[in-house]
Amino acid sequence: MHWTVVLEDEHRIGILSLNVDFTSPVVFDPSNNKQFKLLKYLDPYGDTIFNKL
Repeated sequence: MHWTVVLEDEHRIGILSLNVDFTSPVVFDPSNNKQFKLLKYLDPYGDTIFNKL
């Protein structure tokens, strides 16, 4: 599965984006949850937003 990664400001205006789609097999491997704590929250069917909180 591939994701488009975009850094946005608080008004959802794009600041920066990756030139290629992001893909990672570690997202679907539960044994990696301790090492990659936030990847398990990616929503494959919608938007996922991380903020500083």
